[in-house]
Amino acid sequence: MKTITKNLILMGITILVFFIIFEAVLHSFNLYDYSGPSRSVLSIYDPVTGWKLKPDFNITEKNSEFEAYYQINSDGFRNNLKFNGDEKILFIGDSFTFGHGVGEEERYSSIIGKYGNYNIRNLGTPGYGTDQELLILKEEIDLFGPDIVIVGYLVENIARNIERYPRLGNINTGLDYERPLFIVENNKLVLSNTPTIKPEELDDIIEIKTDAKEKIKEYCFSCVFFYRGFRSFSPKESVYDSYQNYYLEGSYDWKLTKLIFEEIKREVKNRGGRLIIVVIPLQEDVKSYDNTEFEYQKRFLELENFEIIDLTKAFSEEEEEMYYQYDSHWNKEGHLFGANLILDYLKS
Repeated sequence: MKTITKNLILMGITILVFFIIFEAVLHSFNLYDYSGPSRSVLSIYDPVTGWKLKPDFNITEKNSEFEAYYQINSDGFRNNLKFNGDEKILFIGDSFTFGHGVGEEERYSSIIGKYGNYNIRNLGTPGYGTDQELLILKEEIDLFGPDIVIVGYLVENIARNIERYPRLGNINTGLDYERPLFIVENNKLVLSNTPTIKPEELDDIIEIKTDAKEKIKEYCFSCVFFYRGFRSFSPKESVYDSYQNYYLEGSYDWKLTKLIFEEIKREVKNRGGRLIIVVIPLQEDVKSYDNTEFEYQKRFLELENFEIIDLTKAFSEEEEEMYYQYDSHWNKEGHLFGANLILDYLKS
């Protein structure tokens, strides 16, 4: 018994020493440092859209997968490149369209502007839903006068359109703001909460707790290493599958989102423009796609008189890795691949 106890203690000490050395190595090479800018660092309160990007703000996000420099101009957008094309394209969307994790010149919008010879402007803002994109479009469309408006749409955006407080839905967003909330009354959109609540007043309304898992990830790099290793072997449910109920025929969520798209189209059409919806696939669903339609695709195909480019099938058939492994946004290869698909559609 003494021998077994001694061996167990020795094994425990060995494991502890291994973890200490392993942790020191990971920290010395900065391999799992995710202390880059959160969305809260990039964002500032806005009474209409809930939040916007900070004007005249520059910062670099660096972690084990990428290093990206974000330069926000005086208008509050990531638009610092010049394009000389005659035809104007305005992009609206969330963090994929913003270009999370890539340089400004590597974004799919910039590639389209450069190789398609278009004059482009990108209003992509991390965390935005389709409702916020409608509101920002109304503010900015006349300033640019686009010939084409491209909406970068993710399946999860439908959930954002009914969500009022982002951090109650996902505490890791870093967005301590109230979202604008459209409701459906008599088959019309009504903005129910304008102006949105100021961040300093939110504490009196909701309780936001610190996520212990995020704190562990911040300091224990070896914990992240082993967590990711085990997670990579576990089966993944398709994100599309988990969002199926939002898109069911007759659901309030789909009705609301469809009305938002219809309002976006009216805004564009009334100014003589053309609207294109680009469905951006998420990483998990590209891996699980089996050439059959997800429920969301059926709903989109039912939208009358809309131009829709669904990138899911093409991304699922591409062998090269188009996403960061753990961040799950497009890497530069994903942006290039998506840009070429959109360019092919525009040219055809």
